[in-house]
Order: sequence, then C-alpha cells, then structure tokens
Amino acid sequence: MHKVLLVWEQGGNLGHLARLLPIAQALRDRGAEVEFVLPAGDATRSHVEAAGFPWRAVPVRMHVPGDAPAINQAEVLLRCGFGLPAGQLHALILEWRTILEASEATAAVIDASPLALYAARSLGLNAVALGHGFELPTTTAARPCFAPWLPDAAPRAARSEERLAQSLDLLADTLGVPAAPRGLGELYPHDRTALC
Repeated sequence: MHKVLLVWEQGGNLGHLARLLPIAQALRDRGAEVEFVLPAGDATRSHVEAAGFPWRAVPVRMHVPGDAPAINQAEVLLRCGFGLPAGQLHALILEWRTILEASEATAAVIDASPLALYAARSLGLNAVALGHGFELPTTTAARPCFAPWLPDAAPRAARSEERLAQSLDLLADTLGVPAAPRGLGELYPHDRTALC
C-alpha cells in the first residue's frame, strides 16, 4: 500500500484544506494510506479528524516581515521562509525533512508549503506542488511584477529575485545533497505541479 502525505502550511483560512480533502478522500478510496501535515488550529483539526484522517502539525511557521505588500513571487517566497537567516532556514528545512522521513510516505501533495516542497525535493520524494496560478511561481527568468507602476518596482523586483537565488543556492550548498533544488525550475518543475 502506498502512503501519501498531504501538506498545507501557508495561508490563514480553510480554502487549502477544502482543496485537499477531496483529494485525500479519492486517494483513500483507491486504497492509499493518507496523512495530513497542516497548521494545528482547532478548525483545521476538526475537519480532518471528522473526515477520518490522521494528521501532524507543521513546524513552527516563521515569516519574514516586509514593509510593503510583496511585489513579485520572489518576495512571497522570501517571506514564506526563504528570506530567513541561513541558519534558521536550514533548521526549518531539516525539521521538514524529519517530518517527511518519519511519515514513511511514498508520495506527497504539497499545497502552499514552499519549505515542505523544498524538503521533499531534497529527499527525492515523489511530490507534486498543488495550487492556483499565484501559488505556483513561473520558472522562467522574466517573472511578472505585481505592481509595475510603482517607481521602484523594477530594481526592487530584481533585488528580490537575486536574494531568492542566493538563498536557494546557499541552502543547497548547506544541505549538501544532490537533489536539493538550486532554483525555481528545480523546485517547481512543470511536470510536478498541478494547477487546481
């Protein structure tokens, strides 16, 4: 029997869970063992438990604050954890790797959880990133700016892209495993993402 982990970390409402529960039920109907990893709020827990699924909590979520709304996907990912100091980011990825390994899952569906996705990719776990267009960043070099009319939009977007690239590269070096993603193309490859 295959075990599939369904992971959701970022976002404050239950929309992600509403997307994942039908997938979990379909997987269970096909004979897979299913477990969730998600924020440990009461509403979240009650929905998952009512559907009969086991779950475990995500690691403590750390966000990198910003002075203004994110201007591009790079800033979103930096704020979701990739902008943390290197030691903190490395520790979070190790926590995610421990959770994924302890689950003994053979596959994962990962929704709005870029650090969990990074950990899964670094382990070589068969994982698909699930999301709507905003949650699945483009992997081409010319990524869109959310507010190109702002006076500092172009240089700010370029700086955030560079910071993200440096963070991914340093993280891959620190982990020292061949499967560790070094760019968005390796983190979100087209054949392992699902628009939903």
